[in-house]
Amino acid sequence: MASEHRSSRVTNWRATQVSVASLMMGVGGGSENLRTLLLSGISGLIGGALSMAAGEYISVYSQKDAEESDIAKEQAAQAHVRLRFLAPVCSVHS
Repeated sequence: MASEHRSSRVTNWRATQVSVASLMMGVGGGSENLRTLLLSGISGLIGGALSMAAGEYISVYSQKDAEESDIAKEQAAQAHVRLRFLAPVCSVHS
């Protein structure tokens, strides 16, 4: 079982907090309306979550494509080696 370190999750959480806090300070500097400030904070959280999810999906999908390509290349190389070694054996026994 692979162990998961909490440090990577903590770093992501801190980055999210800093981004949303910066967004809310910027909006708060331009507007005193509490509803606008709350809406910008929630929008920032949702946008950040969607961005991180999309990035993770693309990363996993790209890794899957690379692994499948490597497997296909390895299978082709193994088939070529088998044919190269079997050809002399088949010619002797035919």
